[in-house]
Amino acid sequence: MANDIGNKIFVKGTKQSVMDFLNLGLKGNKAKERVSLKMTGEEIASFLNGMECPLMMESYFPMPKTFSEWDTTNNVKGFFDWYADGCVANQIIDEKLSKKRQKEVEDYMNAHPEAFPQKDENRALEMLHPELKAEYRKYVKGYQRAARYQNEKYGVVGWLDWYGANYGCGGFSKMQEWSVVNDTEDAMCLSAKMWTEWDSPITFIERIANLPAITVCACGRGDNEFVYKFNGETNELEWVDSEKDSLYEKYMKEWEQREGYDPDDAYFDVTYRIVHEYIEKFEKELGL
Repeated sequence: MANDIGNKIFVKGTKQSVMDFLNLGLKGNKAKERVSLKMTGEEIASFLNGMECPLMMESYFPMPKTFSEWDTTNNVKGFFDWYADGCVANQIIDEKLSKKRQKEVEDYMNAHPEAFPQKDENRALEMLHPELKAEYRKYVKGYQRAARYQNEKYGVVGWLDWYGANYGCGGFSKMQEWSVVNDTEDAMCLSAKMWTEWDSPITFIERIANLPAITVCACGRGDNEFVYKFNGETNELEWVDSEKDSLYEKYMKEWEQREGYDPDDAYFDVTYRIVHEYIEKFEKELGL
């Protein structure tokens, strides 16, 4: 099961640069509407939160179609599995159809017990539907061809590795709960929450922080309990390992004095407390 990690991003700059950043994502999201300088920060936040398809990491850096068309992250399916799942790549057919296909093969083996002293679903399927074998071989060749193409063109094979290389985490992430931090005549700062799988979207943050006149601060809490920030003006990525922080020992000793002390609970409470303090510190540095 993937670990969900909470992240918070801040987009700060001139009003025009913030608009340009948001509209770039809206364009990639194929939204018909755009934000404008005539809108207040509250109106923009309301618009973003009301979108049927929210902004995502893919709105800025879309994943090439080859990775969605061919599930090369997972091993090519066996003959029977391929059939039970619908005879298509990267698409799990609904459970009823899958059970129906499995029952068809099961019934065939039961009807011909002399041919199947030991159950062999692949051989039964080939006897039941000999025409499918050629289709399956064609599928396997396509799968192998797609894997070679992905590796040659993008340097990775499969959607999972593509996510890691381009987002720094696994899976898509929606930018939700937009709010206005600051909205003046010349500047604007908005914030949003992002939940990602397995890791924080460090690579994505680095990429969007290089956009003109945008300062991005992002904080994440994951398995390693760290905070990071990226400032588009200084191009510096700062890591904070809470377990090595000077406050860690102090807060841990406080926990050890509590009744019913549990070292595991103490670890998560202490690291979360340190991360939260760093988030507040970064917000102050941004003038929030």
